[in-house]
Amino acid sequence: MISRLGEMNDIEAPEGLAALQGAIDDHAVEERHEARRTRQPRIVDLHMVPQMKLAEASLAFTCLEPSYTVAWKQQVRQLRNRLTHFDEEVKAREQAGLQVVGILSMNGSRDRKGIAGNLAFSLAGMEDTKVLLIDFKPVRPDLDLNLGLNQARGLCEASRAQREDLPDCLRRISGTQLYLMPFGQTLGTESEAVDVRGLQRLLAGLRQQFDWIVIDGPGFDTPADATLVTLCADGTIYLIEQGVDRFEDLRLAFQQTQGRYMIGAVMI
Repeated sequence: MISRLGEMNDIEAPEGLAALQGAIDDHAVEERHEARRTRQPRIVDLHMVPQMKLAEASLAFTCLEPSYTVAWKQQVRQLRNRLTHFDEEVKAREQAGLQVVGILSMNGSRDRKGIAGNLAFSLAGMEDTKVLLIDFKPVRPDLDLNLGLNQARGLCEASRAQREDLPDCLRRISGTQLYLMPFGQTLGTESEAVDVRGLQRLLAGLRQQFDWIVIDGPGFDTPADATLVTLCADGTIYLIEQGVDRFEDLRLAFQQTQGRYMIGAVMI
């Protein structure tokens, strides 16, 4: 560009350089404005979110099954109460609570006994508590499979979508304050399914709209996805399968989280 300016006989060099510098400055300002625009949180118009009846969504919540015992329901409520109490303690100490909770296991392909869904359902049962359950399990997306949403839009699309397209990436259980976001459609490979920067913007907006966000995350056998969830969450809960998971698996999982906030562990 500078060599071309030197060849321009009809414009004096100082003026040409000044014009070029002005253009560069204008472009830089516009780039900064565009960066700010693209970094703005994605806010969902919750009034436009499609609804589904609880009976249609019951497969996603094992606590609604007739075979789910009273003792198990008590354990879910105990987990909810401890999490809520722990949230208050963290707020008093750090002035920022545990709004986004990630739930991860050692192996993402195994059955999790519906822990994340049951916890989200129990949290949404509290007064004035709006809860979002996000399925972030590329290997075994339970919300997609159990609710027949395997062809629907979800987290993959929401991490890239504009504001007006976001409502179609969620479902609301009618008559409740519980919202669901299935995993959605992958683009080519599972590792490319969720846009990392888009996910950060998405969660920044969702934090303004929900009291709790429960991320049913992947297993530590897919470390890139698991680490991403631990980075996005305010705290994580580890699911440990009794008699199956080894101490070595836990040690590697703790190494992957690199000291980030661990809430506790649940034996399943």
